[in-house]
Amino acid sequence: SAPAVTALLGSLLRQAGVDSGGAEAMARAVLGEIFAAAEWWSEHQTMSRPDFVAYLDDLLWPGLAATGIDRLTEPVDLSGIARLIGEVIGTILAEKGLRGIVVGYDGRLSSEKLAEGLTEGLVSAGVSVLNIGQVPTPLVYFASHNSEYSSGISVTGSHNPPDYNGFKIVIDGHTLSGDEITGIFERIVEKKVVKAQQPGHVSSKDIVPDYTRHIANDIQIDRRLKVVVDCGNGVPGAVAPDVLSAIGAEVESIYCEVDGNFPNHHPDPSQPKNLADLTGRLARGDCEIGLAFDGDGDRLGVVTKDG
Repeated sequence: SAPAVTALLGSLLRQAGVDSGGAEAMARAVLGEIFAAAEWWSEHQTMSRPDFVAYLDDLLWPGLAATGIDRLTEPVDLSGIARLIGEVIGTILAEKGLRGIVVGYDGRLSSEKLAEGLTEGLVSAGVSVLNIGQVPTPLVYFASHNSEYSSGISVTGSHNPPDYNGFKIVIDGHTLSGDEITGIFERIVEKKVVKAQQPGHVSSKDIVPDYTRHIANDIQIDRRLKVVVDCGNGVPGAVAPDVLSAIGAEVESIYCEVDGNFPNHHPDPSQPKNLADLTGRLARGDCEIGLAFDGDGDRLGVVTKDG
């Protein structure tokens, strides 16, 4: 959020020796430049995303360099950032008397590493982790309702570009959002975390058979519907075709091999261009309906036979 980014920039500027008032003003100015440039790029998109990032770097750096801040020359330690987030969430769980949490991750190239760092932070706070591996986000929610733990985190960038990532966080059945997310950042900055004398333990479980069985016991279609499924190389490809088969559908799959590069099209069914292959397969074949999933499987696009 804007307040969190402003606070982070202000903290860095103060560490570099800028007085508090000047640091806050400069942080707001920098954020304003970023938002203005981002708005311009979203409207025009006359350069690639990497070129835009380089443009921002050139735009902002001269002013920041004058403060004495060292320029980042090494890659950001994503696992280390995830560990800090895990430490805070683990502390929150411990404060609520909750002793464990479910962790799963999508098929993005950075997700497993982020999940590892997150888990390290969680167990350092004395919280145990049930690792359910690479799964769609709904399976994390399912596991948090059907295991000994009522909390869960899905490491996922959802339908965003391949190099994006994030965390969907549920604590005791409540999804964190807004100020609660900003609060995690504030606790990281203020080092408001606990280090348990006895770390939590990590266990693993394949939740997919339980999930598939649960859905199939609840839903069976009246006739053998022919369905074509496009998962856009997102993590739903590892689960959705089997679940649909289990409820009685005849399934044809497109791009269901999990590949975090998303080589065929982006897994965002809200964009019509990403449905082109699915629509074409429906038009050419005998399938009756098409389903397209987003990157972590919690959004669905439905395409009829006539497109």
